[in-house]
Amino acid sequence: FQYCIDRVCTHLGWPVGHAYLIEGNEVLVPTAIWNRKIPERFSSFRAASEALPLRQGAGLPGTAWSGGRPLWMNNLAANPAFRRRKEAQDAGLSTGLAVPVMVEKNVVGVLEFFHEKDIPPNPRLLAVLPHIAVQLGRVVERRGLEESLRKNAAQLRMFINNLPVILWVTDREGKLILLEGKGVAAAGLDPDLLTGDSVFTMLDRRTDITGSIQRSLTGEE
Repeated sequence: FQYCIDRVCTHLGWPVGHAYLIEGNEVLVPTAIWNRKIPERFSSFRAASEALPLRQGAGLPGTAWSGGRPLWMNNLAANPAFRRRKEAQDAGLSTGLAVPVMVEKNVVGVLEFFHEKDIPPNPRLLAVLPHIAVQLGRVVERRGLEESLRKNAAQLRMFINNLPVILWVTDREGKLILLEGKGVAAAGLDPDLLTGDSVFTMLDRRTDITGSIQRSLTGEE
């Protein structure tokens, strides 16, 4: 989100950008992700935003979440639909723009942007933003899958390390690249020292085993 917020603020010349994330498909949770060059004069507005979770349909980002499309809002200080009216007035912010981030047909977050001037809705910008949000959603989805794979790998390793076995994997040349299992410690083996060694050297006296390994590596077994 950081990169996208910075790019949009720089490209459009809007001084404030912020990200909300949806938690449990029930509430928008404010993050600490803002455009990196946000001026200090918006610190009170920033603090108020980070303390304001929103339900679907509530406020600028909640309404964008509900509608599933970008939402442009003017006259923030007097708009009853905007929850941070006083803070917006104190900060001199007049125009708001919220963009839902989509993963397939689901909204996973909302980016919001603010400007001090009263800027009328830009139809061309509103037409382009959904495509940007979809691309960003794909990045979010991919990172979510990567995180899931990392967690699954950690769980699998924990499971293997508690089994009374020795699990070992070699590359095509017979060099040890993985040594896991509860039996490793029981056998007095050190994975850090053995990783990278050739199993043919380690088991040079067990020709029955090395022969089977060689046939497996060449595809004969």
